[in-house]
Amino acid sequence: MNDIIRLTEIQEGNDLFQSRGFSYVKVTKDGKVVPVVIPIKSSGVSEVMEELLRKAPTPPDRKELVYPDSEYGKQLGLTQKKWVFLPDFTDPEYLAAKDKFDSDMMLKVVIMGLDTKFVDKEGKPIDDEKKKLAILKGLNLATDQMNQIMRDITSLTRWREGEEQSFLSMNSEGTI
Repeated sequence: MNDIIRLTEIQEGNDLFQSRGFSYVKVTKDGKVVPVVIPIKSSGVSEVMEELLRKAPTPPDRKELVYPDSEYGKQLGLTQKKWVFLPDFTDPEYLAAKDKFDSDMMLKVVIMGLDTKFVDKEGKPIDDEKKKLAILKGLNLATDQMNQIMRDITSLTRWREGEEQSFLSMNSEGTI
């Protein structure tokens, strides 16, 4: 049974919307699966993602002759062929910049969403983002592991398929 919080007032300093949870990452040691449980949080993650996405690379435009019966021509409502500028999502420079951007964004979001301290070899806390990035990169996390952590962080505040309907169909006692 899920609890329902019925908000009747908002009090200063209340952390009602702070979401916390865990990411379970699969690691295999000597042929044996060992799950690594990582505490995660959502606070500030959306804002960081929005800020970073505003700086995302954009593809260059390429001039292309579009015919009225083509997919683009239909979308544009063309009645005759016309030269138009379309984004070139295959441009090698754009693809390289996008790959770097996606990787950097994922690392920054993961750092923001980890609900744990970063410490140096002597156990002293690290606050510098560049040092945190270096440490995270040095962990040699596989792409699947990094994606899992990222999904878990963003899932703290986003509805999964079917989840919202399940919550919305609860009655006032908090049962379905």
